[in-house]
Order: sequence, then C-alpha cells, then structure tokens
Amino acid sequence: MVVAGTGAIVAAFVVIQAVIAPYPAPGYVDVANRAGLRAVRLDVDRTVTAVGHPRIVSGATYRYAFRVTNTGSKPVLHLAVRSDQVVEPRAESSFDVRYVSNPDCSGNGQVDCLFDAIPPGTTRRVTVEAATSATRAPGDRLIIYTYMGRFMSAPDGSATFDVMGRCATTSATFAANSG
Repeated sequence: MVVAGTGAIVAAFVVIQAVIAPYPAPGYVDVANRAGLRAVRLDVDRTVTAVGHPRIVSGATYRYAFRVTNTGSKPVLHLAVRSDQVVEPRAESSFDVRYVSNPDCSGNGQVDCLFDAIPPGTTRRVTVEAATSATRAPGDRLIIYTYMGRFMSAPDGSATFDVMGRCATTSATFAANSG
C-alpha cells in the first residue's frame, strides 16, 4: 500500500507553507534555514532485509528503515526526507515501492517524506518495502541513498528538492536464486 504520490506531498507542502506563513512562530527551527539541520539526526539501516527469502534475490521483496530524530530543544518544521534506489552495475529505472509505514511519506519511484513538525526529542520512523527487478544478477549491488532536504518553489511554479545534510546509505548484494 503506497500512501500517496509525490504530487500530493508537494501540494501538502504548499498548503503547510500557506497555513504556517513564510516565517514560523518564535521557538521553532525551520529547515528552510540550513542551520536548522544541526538539530536533526538521520539514521538508516545499513543493510536491507530480505522478505520471504534468506537473502536478496532477483524478483523478491526487501525491507529497510530510516529514522529522523529532533535532537534539539525546539520543534523542527518543514523537514523533507527522500530515499532513492540505485542498482549497480546496470542501472534500474524504478524503485518499486510496495509499502511505506509512515503516513507523512509516499512511494512512487522514490520515497518522499514531508514532516511538517517534529517536536524536540521525537523520532519519526519509516519502514519501506520494495520489490527488486526480476532481471538482477548475482553480485549486483542494491544501494539506497536516504537524505534530508527541503522542497523549494522554482520560478516556473514547479517544486524542486534541495538536498541538505549528509547522504546515508543502505545496501545489499544480490545472491543467486535458489530455485
């Protein structure tokens, strides 16, 4: 079950910005200012977990999780987190997301989360299940990059994702199908 498309997240972001106004109330940290990221920690699973198989194989489902924690003393506003999948050595065109656990997130070719407010000391946990392509070969590497950022309005009215902070990596190596 995928919660919503990327367009819904962008639309929600625009609504949140309209309701909160360009400048948040005193006592909040807005990630529109890069300094706000000092109060946020991103942790990811280092490896994916196979679902229904002992190892990652072509055509199978896998799971991974990430966590975003507000380590500061003020609520953090407007934090976006994205996960993108890369498969080496042959590029794979899509991230076949089957399930995203957090209602603030969606999966459609990538996983996008928009956390409008994270209170101090709070952790947002996200578990993702996705399927691998049936064309993967033993030895191929599955790599998932997860990073924090913000959605920005472009002059043409579209929205862009501005990466902020470090990229965290989750990975696995494909094994041979056992039958």
